[in-house]
Amino acid sequence: MQDTVGRLTPLGVMVLALLGEGDMHPYEMIRLMRFRRDDRLVAITNGTMYHTVARLERAGLLNLFCKMTHTDVDGADAWSYVTSLFGVRGDRIFGNVAPEFWQHVKASVTRGAFKEVDGALHTPPPGFTAAGSFKSREPYGNLQLTFFHAAGPDGGRYTVDADIDDAAGLRHVFQVLDHWIARGSTHPFDIREILTRYQRLIPDYDLVV
Repeated sequence: MQDTVGRLTPLGVMVLALLGEGDMHPYEMIRLMRFRRDDRLVAITNGTMYHTVARLERAGLLNLFCKMTHTDVDGADAWSYVTSLFGVRGDRIFGNVAPEFWQHVKASVTRGAFKEVDGALHTPPPGFTAAGSFKSREPYGNLQLTFFHAAGPDGGRYTVDADIDDAAGLRHVFQVLDHWIARGSTHPFDIREILTRYQRLIPDYDLVV
């Protein structure tokens, strides 16, 4: 049975714009929106804010689950290497991963499945250092995996910052600029439509309009 996560709402747009400014708790979003007098445009309550954030997180997680389970990495799907999640933000997840995930993705560059890209916009968790950023090669809805490493016994620990981009190449440059200018990010429902239209992937939730 598919999940139902709703539709794009004015409050959802505002939440994505706030997340484009940086990570923040829903309570901090409410405080900032009231300070900016955004409550003159939409009704803002603790209940509606938490519900909106939960819907966006759920949609973003389901998009990534769908994309990663259909992305082959050395004979296994990308999601199978994720051991636990410690963050979900719109169209991104942050998780602990098996060390061989980083090794297999890095090796797949020579086979043409991924390409190495600049990961400077992705911040390492405390105690970790950057270990490379890689992107699948689809023109639309491509998966970006940015790895971080913390030294330790048996090779240390790895985490991943995973997200789905609207487009690749020059199109992605304009996407990043557009998000920076607008102080927003891609809506998870838009990513769903990209996956459905261009890759014939159907995330396991319905849009209600």
